[in-house]
Amino acid sequence: MIYEPVGAYSKNIYIIQELSVGVRSFEELCFVVTERIYDLGDFLMKEDLILFVRDEFALKDLASDLEEAKGDLGAFIKVLLSFRHFMSEDSISEICKGLLDGGDS
Repeated sequence: MIYEPVGAYSKNIYIIQELSVGVRSFEELCFVVTERIYDLGDFLMKEDLILFVRDEFALKDLASDLEEAKGDLGAFIKVLLSFRHFMSEDSISEICKGLLDGGDS
């Protein structure tokens, strides 16, 4: 099955320095978040990431929602992963529970 990407594929790369990883699409960003969930911290909620989502991915509505969730990592991740139903609510809840548990689940 082939999925149409959400948003644009950026010619530029956004580097998440704390994770030593770069992303060029919404899907890559979500993959990094889910695969590196226990490595995430408040550093993810940077204004430059929100601007990158808005300008490079052309996802203004997502950027606006991320701006509102900034300050609460769990809410920020939930907004990101639930955007246009990227993941099911059950999967997102499990990921956020793992984040809150500190990796114990």
